[in-house]
Amino acid sequence: GGVTLSLYPCQDAHAAYRKGRAHRAEAGTIDGVEPLAGIVGSEPCPKYIDKWVASRVVEQTTFGPNPEDEAEIRRLGIEGWVDEQLARPPSLIEYEDLMCYSNFFTEQGRHKPTEYPYWEKVPIQIVDRFVGAPDQLRLRVSWALSQLVVVSSRASNIQEIGTGVYFNMLQQTGLTN
Repeated sequence: GGVTLSLYPCQDAHAAYRKGRAHRAEAGTIDGVEPLAGIVGSEPCPKYIDKWVASRVVEQTTFGPNPEDEAEIRRLGIEGWVDEQLARPPSLIEYEDLMCYSNFFTEQGRHKPTEYPYWEKVPIQIVDRFVGAPDQLRLRVSWALSQLVVVSSRASNIQEIGTGVYFNMLQQTGLTN
């Protein structure tokens, strides 16, 4: 049984071999053992990513595939796209105006005419971020984490402000150690 080493065509890449008994090499890796051969170059070799692979990556890491993200994945590669997503600043919820009830209610307790009802402002902003914010991977991770430790602005003592604080905390720290 022979083994074929095929390289993707990339600039300045070449195969490097470690001295040893290559004829006894086996497929796989063992902790603490250096590989007999590897690809050496200034940049990692990009793998060809077709439309279907890009679409699946976008579907699994965002809130829905779109042609722009698919094109970015095909251009940057999966690792490059993930790096770009991680470098983007987190999309945060604005909730400071919720701290003052007079922004939404009259002295008699009636709701003032505003764009959104007081109790819907944070949930609507969260959905808006899911649909259109550029940091889709971070948002998807925040969403997954929020399914593990669930909070609600309905029938809870944290109210809308707490939901906004919780969402922002997930956005700011969800992808850190």
